Amino acid sequence: MRTNRAKTLLHAGLGILASVLVVGACGQGSAVPFAAAPPSSAAAAGSPTDPAPSTGPTPEPSASASLRAAPWIAFTAHAEDGIGIYLAAPDGVRHQLLLDIPSGMIHRPDWSPDGRQLAVEALGDEDPPTGSIWIADSSGKAAQKVATCDVPPCLQLAMPAWSPDGASLALVRFDVGRDGKAAGKTAIEILDLASGRRTTIAETADWRTSFAYPRWAPDGRSLVLEYEEFSDDSQAVTTGSAIATIDAAGPRSQAPKLITKMSGFGAHPDWRPDGQRIVFGSYGIESFETGGPGASNLYTVNPDGSGLTQSTRFGLGESRAGHPSWTPDGKRIIFTKIDGTDFDGYGARRIASIDVDGSNLQVIDLYLGTFPRLQPTR
Repeated sequence: MRTNRAKTLLHAGLGILASVLVVGACGQGSAVPFAAAPPSSAAAAGSPTDPAPSTGPTPEPSASASLRAAPWIAFTAHAEDGIGIYLAAPDGVRHQLLLDIPSGMIHRPDWSPDGRQLAVEALGDEDPPTGSIWIADSSGKAAQKVATCDVPPCLQLAMPAWSPDGASLALVRFDVGRDGKAAGKTAIEILDLASGRRTTIAETADWRTSFAYPRWAPDGRSLVLEYEEFSDDSQAVTTGSAIATIDAAGPRSQAPKLITKMSGFGAHPDWRPDGQRIVFGSYGIESFETGGPGASNLYTVNPDGSGLTQSTRFGLGESRAGHPSWTPDGKRIIFTKIDGTDFDGYGARRIASIDVDGSNLQVIDLYLGTFPRLQPTR
């Protein structure tokens, strides 16, 4: 069950081997041009100065010094003990984090608005796997579990997203069906971090539809998300998906407001920091592991559904683009670029960035991973 959520994050969302991760420079592109923050700004943002042991290249002292003055990219990648969270910088240094969380499947990181904390999802080893939400400081230390599924039919809590004020997390709750095997309802919950209280603000009627990847509007009044339809209660086959918005205040019975068509297979949205545009992908990596009937590209759109604009222009069977997020200044889009069908047939995942109009494509050498997000430094 939850084939397109749990399984594909282990396979399609990564599609790489641990041994591949530590291969040297791949020779694609150059360093992503993220402007380095001044040392004082980076320190205020909690940039790690003593990262966890790295499974990747060991930086020279000069490189290590320069890292502390730059924002970090948090992303998901294969680790020696399963799937983990890494911090990376554009000059080719990588550090694995959150080694103390008792799970071999840790993924989907999101930075707090001030860049001082990371929220992640951790899956258990059960079949189907249960899921919990954790928060750690920006170096991956002091990890604490903040939410878990304690009462059936709740099965997984996933896809954490920080609210603009840093006081709450939006979560996706996946329920199990009445028979304990098939898929049940999906809900969006708001976790108040001070009290630990979780409030359901939207819920599907049954297994036929599902929510995924919520992201807050900068004003905190609404969220954008991926809204999917399925052929049966295994949720293995996605028949359509759209980008939609919901009100952050609920009610739980509210219907999502579609801003793209279900036939467009929109996926994985993110709201630009100024609130004016939403970025998303087509034919998402999770639902279409090795490619779909249409090309996977990035688009931007106004929150009311107008002004749809294509950013990348990969053809069917060419490179694929997914997991987009805005850089904190709203000037570029960072995303997962997938090339070929090697690495277990899923293609090589690398972190890349583009200008909003699709120009100035740059790929970071050395990285094979997914769900990249750039650290805010305010």
